[in-house]
Amino acid sequence: MASSRNSYHFDFIKAYGEDIGSADVVFPLDDVESIEINGKRQRGYCGHVGETGKSSDGLYYRVHLSDYTFWVDPADYHDLMDFLHERQKAAIEVIKQHQAERDAYHQRHAEQLLAGVTADPITDDIYWCYIQGRPDADLQKKFTKLTAAIAKKCEEHGGRLYKTAAKSAKYAIIADYRYYTDDNFSYPRENGYKVVTLEQAVEYMGLQKLWDGTVIESRLKEYAAVLAHPRRTHGTSITLTMPDISQAIEDRKQEKEKETAPQKKERVKYPPRRSAEYTLPADNPAAAEPLPPAEPVDTMMAAYNKNPKGYTRQMKIMKVLAPILCVLAAVLMLVSPIPFAVLYLIGVGLGTMPRTFNEKNAEQPVTPIYKRKAVIIAFAILVIWFILCISVQ
Repeated sequence: MASSRNSYHFDFIKAYGEDIGSADVVFPLDDVESIEINGKRQRGYCGHVGETGKSSDGLYYRVHLSDYTFWVDPADYHDLMDFLHERQKAAIEVIKQHQAERDAYHQRHAEQLLAGVTADPITDDIYWCYIQGRPDADLQKKFTKLTAAIAKKCEEHGGRLYKTAAKSAKYAIIADYRYYTDDNFSYPRENGYKVVTLEQAVEYMGLQKLWDGTVIESRLKEYAAVLAHPRRTHGTSITLTMPDISQAIEDRKQEKEKETAPQKKERVKYPPRRSAEYTLPADNPAAAEPLPPAEPVDTMMAAYNKNPKGYTRQMKIMKVLAPILCVLAAVLMLVSPIPFAVLYLIGVGLGTMPRTFNEKNAEQPVTPIYKRKAVIIAFAILVIWFILCISVQ
């Protein structure tokens, strides 16, 4: 049975490649193409769902939509994937519906192009006009000359060719043959303009030498023929990368049936401890007892666990002293650039420790040093200042 839960809290999220940290996420049931992050609704296309195993620290599953990556708590993983699986199916159906609507619009558009648009009768008010749209790129030079000629004709008849729709304009001249349809002509008419094609205006003004209407007629028919044939697709263009979790779901059901008194498991504190089985060495068969399991140790978090208050205070002090050390080293570089440049780098390194500690303590992936803006800026300053100090020497 698919999960009906549509709201989750994720400790870490990437959106369009940018880290946005912890957030509450809701997948609106009224729109399968949107998402709410901390109450703000935005595009959240769910036609593509992927999963790339666990995070580097082993605490989370990484689940992907087209533009988002979520670090998912194992306790939420199955519910989320069940829900996204059903949402993915719904998204595919919405895409098919959009495609059918586009095909219907293109079919109607093609029929109107071939039937010929119903233009307004042309009078001398045509000399008060504006031109809407442009023809194909290869006709731009001719179109520019034609536009200048139309402007001149308008001036000769006491009128004016406006650059855009203006209150004083009487006619809208449509220059792009792709819009020679009654649907598109209705928009300028609703705003009070009479509407004609560029070729009709050219003929009325006697500018046929500057414009070949037969070329436009031929291209119009080719374009209509393309629109009349709906795009052929094999099923859907959406790539399904949903992992098969049916067996995992079945295993989970069996585990629940066996449990008589289920207990909520507490989340393991960072870093995760994975035990490693000890294998007796081949040359020592007499060994009676295995060695204790090996456990990875994070020195920073081990120091914190030993004395949380003291280590937190130490990080706060280091956050203040590291910049002071960098400034002092920069000043002393005027005397001896190389040794104190090393001291400067030590200060930068110490300055990164508080952020590293905060990310580890919050059980978030640690941002690489080379991706931290403050480190990049500090290194750039060092390079520039080092060159200046060398030149002074």
